[in-house]
Amino acid sequence: MGDHRLFEDAVDLEALVDGGARHVEHDVSAYLVSLLVLAVGVPDHIAWRLILGVGVLPSLLVLQQRRHMPESPRWTAHNGDPAQAVKDFESFAQRPVTAVTAPDAVHKPRTGTGALAKRRVLITLAGTAGSWFFYNVAVYGINVSQPLLIKNIVPNATTVPNIALNAVLVVCFSLIGGILGVVALDRLQRRTQQAVGFGLCALAMLLITAVPGLSATVVPFAITFGMSLFGSMFGPNYTTMLLAAESYPTRVRSTLHGISSGRAKVGAFTGALIVPLILAGPGIRIVTLIAACCFLAGIATTFLVREPVGLTLDDIGQDLAVKPTAADPPPGISSLEEVQA
Repeated sequence: MGDHRLFEDAVDLEALVDGGARHVEHDVSAYLVSLLVLAVGVPDHIAWRLILGVGVLPSLLVLQQRRHMPESPRWTAHNGDPAQAVKDFESFAQRPVTAVTAPDAVHKPRTGTGALAKRRVLITLAGTAGSWFFYNVAVYGINVSQPLLIKNIVPNATTVPNIALNAVLVVCFSLIGGILGVVALDRLQRRTQQAVGFGLCALAMLLITAVPGLSATVVPFAITFGMSLFGSMFGPNYTTMLLAAESYPTRVRSTLHGISSGRAKVGAFTGALIVPLILAGPGIRIVTLIAACCFLAGIATTFLVREPVGLTLDDIGQDLAVKPTAADPPPGISSLEEVQA
């Protein structure tokens, strides 16, 4: 039973970490593709359309892969298809299933609606959704407007040098932060890694806000701003997704992770929409002040979540379990062993 749970938790972790690593790769690739398109002389009014079109290709590849991605074996067993659960698990583990028991379905709800009535669940949701929301407000606002920020520092720079400078920042800071973040995942607690990343981001934004010279010259600004890119990729780029996935029991995990992710998308839209407006008005130091406040709020909400490192999904969800209601369907299979009989 323990092997099954630990292995399945590892499969979920690998998928989420892979998603975070690909986010870093996509940032690097986006700037390189943009540089290539502009360097070959494509006119600006065509270049942005071509770049946008190229961005569709990775999305189509992801869509194709997701269509063939199996569900979690534990979820499949809970939902009445134990034979498929065993088949999927054997495919993951590359070995036959022996004496694997699925979590007891009696104390797990089939939806997240009942779980939302519990105070502890709401506090945890405020932590996972809140930290992800504040992170996306700041990061999507800054990252989407990163060329505008550079333009604000170097107003006479043309498009290609502007993009080249952004690409250098991403490679030197985001890429290195992302690599070190992956290395640190098995060595630091989730909350610690997320708080450290948020802290570096907040410090960088506060420095740019408080020290006028940092927003007036290229090199000091690039180094300080790069520190925020490093902190972002080192910590919350991975941990916001991981905490939202590891903080809930299997029955309600998708629902509450989805709520957290949905709040994060609202934050992303908010940041991407308001930052260009603020840059055109009050200016860059107000943008960095707002970003610093969001990163500090991210630290505060991080510690609303219980630390999941060292615990299985069943352990972390024990205090979030919700008693079944009369509307809940009868529990499904209680053990994957029954399939092998």
